[in-house]
Amino acid sequence: MESIILLIIVIIFSFVQSIIGIGLLLFGTPTLLVLGYTFIETLNILLLPSIAISFLQVISFKNKKNDKIIFYQNNFFIICIPSLILGLLIMSNSYEFINFNYIVSMLLLLSAISRLSIKFSNIIFGQLNNSVSKIVFFIIGIIHGITNLGGSFLSLYVSAI
Repeated sequence: MESIILLIIVIIFSFVQSIIGIGLLLFGTPTLLVLGYTFIETLNILLLPSIAISFLQVISFKNKKNDKIIFYQNNFFIICIPSLILGLLIMSNSYEFINFNYIVSMLLLLSAISRLSIKFSNIIFGQLNNSVSKIVFFIIGIIHGITNLGGSFLSLYVSAI
């Protein structure tokens, strides 16, 4: 029965993510935490389907006229995946020593402020050149690996470009 509930949760939030770009990790993480799963278990359940959906969204988006989108497509997985793995390693090796609730709370607050204020979002993401964007991809990957919140920052970045 537990497997069926997990499958339903993953399917519902995957559907949401496929429509609006975020959802599986944003809604699935708190749902599984409320259901009693640990943060590590939650990551193990949700991260791979989320990566698969994001990958399919990136490769299915065809816009050959926008250089920033082409840059985004070409560099997203090359930069974000290794830094995401690094973030996961950091989180899994320091989970017992660091209270990630504070880090997650601060990043949620920053994400909410960025979503509510276009001016604030543009300050953070709006005027980035390609070399700085690679650093942003790397940071987003680490944030995603450590806190499971990289998707919201990635969607803010994509909205800005």
